[in-house]
Amino acid sequence: MVRANRGAARVSLMWTVMMAVITLTGVAFGYFAHDDRSKAMNEAAAARAEATAADERLAVANQKVSELSGKLGFYDRNSTVKDANASSAADAISRVRDSFPDIPSSATDFEKIMPFIEAEIAAARLRISTLETQVAGLESELSTEKAARTRDVAAKDQLLAAKNDELASERANAADREENLNQRLADSEAENDQIDRRSRETEADYEDQVRELNSMIAMLEQDLAVARAKNDIRTQRARTEEPDGRVLSVSSTLPLAWVDIGSDDRLATGMGFEIRESRMSGVVVKARAIVRRVERNRAEIEVFDLADPYDPVVSGDYLFSPIYDPVGDRTAVLAGRFSGAWDEQRLTMILAEMGIRVQDTLTGTTDMLITGGEVFYDELGEALEEPIDPSQLPVYTEAVNAGIPVVPISTLRDYLPALP
Repeated sequence: MVRANRGAARVSLMWTVMMAVITLTGVAFGYFAHDDRSKAMNEAAAARAEATAADERLAVANQKVSELSGKLGFYDRNSTVKDANASSAADAISRVRDSFPDIPSSATDFEKIMPFIEAEIAAARLRISTLETQVAGLESELSTEKAARTRDVAAKDQLLAAKNDELASERANAADREENLNQRLADSEAENDQIDRRSRETEADYEDQVRELNSMIAMLEQDLAVARAKNDIRTQRARTEEPDGRVLSVSSTLPLAWVDIGSDDRLATGMGFEIRESRMSGVVVKARAIVRRVERNRAEIEVFDLADPYDPVVSGDYLFSPIYDPVGDRTAVLAGRFSGAWDEQRLTMILAEMGIRVQDTLTGTTDMLITGGEVFYDELGEALEEPIDPSQLPVYTEAVNAGIPVVPISTLRDYLPALP
């Protein structure tokens, strides 16, 4: 009984051990199976994460491709996906090479090509800038030429207006001369009637006329003596070139100087002179001058038209004027036409202020003949067929034959006082 129990106990123990082993084996198998499942699940999760990361990288890559294609072009414009076509880009590079032959063969992509294109564009911009500068210069020259043309037209219109004014003045003068001549003719006829009446009334008038003629002869003889004396003076002056005055001092900063003639020498403001210097080679005209201020024994002059900047006016240079005379009265005859600002009446007044008396006719006492412009009308105011130059007038020939100096108004103006 005891053995039987022991046998049963051993069997039970074996089953217990077997069950324990089986259980342990099951537990171990379950543990290992659970561990493999966990690993598989972890690997699956890692694979999904890698796939998600790969999708994200692909999306980023696709986005970059899309952005690059958007900048580069060469993609299907109708497609929602911007994917540049490499073949089209290569064709574009080939066309760029055709347009820019200086691009080297080593430049195979747009990154390497762009510097050459940018250089070409910069050079083109420089050429365009140069052309624009040239165009601006030409436009400036054109504007200057137009302005000069406008000034020329304005000057022509002004000259034409001045000529019209001069013509109107001449017509008015002609009308005045005609009226004057008619009046003189009427006066002459009345005078002739009176002379005839006197001649018929008494012989005393004849004797008076004889006495008057004798008196006139005496005056002419006196005038002749004066003329001879003046001619001698002119001859002597022409030989010696005696100066009218000398320079006392010269301003170091302004074109002004003081001379040794003044109001006591009948000098007037506005008179013009030449400033000369005697040299071994002859007389040299250094400048021109005009009187600006007059005192009793000296005057201030303004120097201009300096012939040589390196040969300025200095103390000791002398003044010369063909019409200035500090001593005696002088006489002149006007020949030709005087109009405008220098009409005959104004010129006569200016000459009188300088001690030069205007005569109607040339005599032995005449010091100079002043010539004006061409004559368009005769003494009766009738228009001439051709204008007459003063050199063609009889009085001009008489003056030349008598040795009387002939001074054109254009020269005389340089020595006369300036008009107010």
